[in-house]
Amino acid sequence: MTDKPKKSGLFIAAAALALGVIAGAITVYWTAGQSGNGQNATKIAEEEAKIAKATAACTMTEATRTQMKDAASGELAAMRIANKPVPLTHLGFKLADGNDTSINDWNDRVVLLNIWATWCGPCREEMPDLAKLQEEYGGENFEVLALNVDRNGGDKPQEFLESIKATALSLYLDPKNKSFQELRSKGLVFGLPTTIVLDAKGCVQGVLSGIADWDSDDARNLIEVSLRELGTKS
Repeated sequence: MTDKPKKSGLFIAAAALALGVIAGAITVYWTAGQSGNGQNATKIAEEEAKIAKATAACTMTEATRTQMKDAASGELAAMRIANKPVPLTHLGFKLADGNDTSINDWNDRVVLLNIWATWCGPCREEMPDLAKLQEEYGGENFEVLALNVDRNGGDKPQEFLESIKATALSLYLDPKNKSFQELRSKGLVFGLPTTIVLDAKGCVQGVLSGIADWDSDDARNLIEVSLRELGTKS
């Protein structure tokens, strides 16, 4: 493999992962409750209970944290590993056929959630490498979930993947930017591309803001450590 120039992203404070998600969730549900009736209040309470349960399920041992921090090096040195993992299970978006789905449908898999758009130059550069990771590791234990955030992009996202030869990546869509705005409100995404490591419970374990070399030994090592430490047997 020929050497590639180093790529780096913006640093994200790991503490913001926990504080941002919890604060964002509380704000969303509290605001919704102000104009709701008794039925809305019940629904809000149920959603809050789900969030609390999901948050309690998000754990990481000190040994695993050390392994992940060691793996986030070299080409992936900009990745910040969370001090306290937080849930992203109910983040919703659409399949290519228009049906609704959510991160919860990837339970029991380690997920590399990549946020991208057709107008994002760095996305064009790194997505073929992400497609190679999907070809190599994708299956019942791992998925590169590439979420497109073009607003009402029509056929453009699929044409983009075909033009850059990244069709190993399935197309997932956020045409109204609801998921994108939610991730921003939680302090997880500030620009594109952003890549988030989720464990098999849908918990955020690491965030890398900016482009990275995903066709590298460092990237493969991170995936292998993630599968070992964050998979269903963790």
